[in-house]
Amino acid sequence: MARTIFFNRSRMNSTRARQGALGRDVFWVLVVSTALAFAGLIAAWLWYAPSLATGSPGPQDRLEEAQQFQAPAPQARQTPADPPMR
Repeated sequence: MARTIFFNRSRMNSTRARQGALGRDVFWVLVVSTALAFAGLIAAWLWYAPSLATGSPGPQDRLEEAQQFQAPAPQARQTPADPPMR
């Protein structure tokens, strides 16, 4: 593998190398990207709002669905009053 040697490189300390550029362009990129993210969030919320307003199916809905498929109704979960003795 060939080895490339670079000469005349300017040296900068590690703190300066880690700092990002500040300026008007960076500000506008941040403003526009935040506005687009906010607009996407609002659009998604408006798109899914009607389906979210209906809520989750209740017990009566589950019973009707079970009868449509001729399946037994879902059983209520019950826990014993006292744990079994060993």
